Amino acid sequence: MDILVLGSDIIWDYNSELLYGDEYLFGGGVSAKRKISYAPSFGRGNTEILTPDYVKKCLKDLDVISVRDQSSYDMVVQLTDREPEIVLDPTLLYDFSKDECIVKPKEERPYIVVYGSDFAAEQIDSLRAYAESNDLLIINLEFMGKKYSWCNKTIGRDELSPFEWMGYFRYASFVMTSTFHGLV
Repeated sequence: MDILVLGSDIIWDYNSELLYGDEYLFGGGVSAKRKISYAPSFGRGNTEILTPDYVKKCLKDLDVISVRDQSSYDMVVQLTDREPEIVLDPTLLYDFSKDECIVKPKEERPYIVVYGSDFAAEQIDSLRAYAESNDLLIINLEFMGKKYSWCNKTIGRDELSPFEWMGYFRYASFVMTSTFHGLV
């Protein structure tokens, strides 16, 4: 490859079981003339937990490093002695409100989108009561394999195009999320 661009999202959270040990997310094991990052994040990562050696090595091998948050900035400085640039997450670089490619879902009645994980029992109970009293469906857009029995419907990530996925958010009456991108 001529250039490898890493990012964005929480691809550098080496504490996550899903991402742990995947040095490709740091550019390791990939042959490219240039390697850069654009707006990745360490998420819950912190340097008080033992940082794997591949993380430090791969970060030092990047030609240009940018991150999307102060915590990730601090970690890069601590791990590499380099000062990355803090940049805007790419979801904030585009005006989705004018995008005519976004598809309106064909749902039989208004709905609430649920996207994320680790919802408290009282949040779930409150959401279900509100949905019932307002005749709203609860639609779970699958997040990291999470499928909730308390939702009326679950839609897997592989069942929607990006434009259909965005349509569920655009046309929802409400969104319940625990994620940055769900909020945006």
